[in-house]
Amino acid sequence: MISLFQSIQKPFLQLELRDKGTVHELPVKLIKTAHWPLYRRPDVPRGMMGVYFPPIKSVLRVLQSLRHVGNKNITLKISNGGEMHLKCRMDQAEVTVYFSELANDTITEEQSQEHWCTVRLSLKIVHMFFSAFMFMANLNVLLSKFFLY
Repeated sequence: MISLFQSIQKPFLQLELRDKGTVHELPVKLIKTAHWPLYRRPDVPRGMMGVYFPPIKSVLRVLQSLRHVGNKNITLKISNGGEMHLKCRMDQAEVTVYFSELANDTITEEQSQEHWCTVRLSLKIVHMFFSAFMFMANLNVLLSKFFLY
């Protein structure tokens, strides 16, 4: 549940997760409608490629295993051909988990040849991101190339 309320002369946006019993309060700055023209939306480039993730539970199991081994970072390598590699480097080895035959959402027709995008992220942050989707039923996570810069 999301609600806007005022506490001690400051407005807050309250986010409540009933399943987990947590409440987050975020301070916000309200802008009068007369000042709206001063603010404009940022120009975000259109994505060129998108790939749907495998089931969240499968990805979370892999991420938890990699966290327990003591990894700090993870490399996601994703292709528009429907492949995803999760890669972690350790002292003595390199572990790569392969997912294939993922549904893709090619946004431009120029992407007829296979194209790969790679990003290296904190394993803790990636795990927290996917944990947020754990309890949502019938969820498809689409990762667009725009986010992989």
